[in-house]
Amino acid sequence: MAICQLLYRYPILLDAAGAAVARKGDKFLAAWADIMTGREPKVHLLRPDLVIVVTFELARLLVLKLLGRPLAPAAKA
Repeated sequence: MAICQLLYRYPILLDAAGAAVARKGDKFLAAWADIMTGREPKVHLLRPDLVIVVTFELARLLVLKLLGRPLAPAAKA
């Protein structure tokens, strides 16, 4: 429940997780999906292989936001 409340209060964490999944690929997505669907306990979010990547992406997104740059590249038509 605490994870849900944290993600509700700070949705940029989901943006950071999405950016991490896009950067790291299928193996990272599978680990993230196992945790988010309840197959693995939520405490596994604190494993170094997950928390370091998401924290790096969170820092990158916050810097981009402070610099006034778009958080994601513009979609091409």
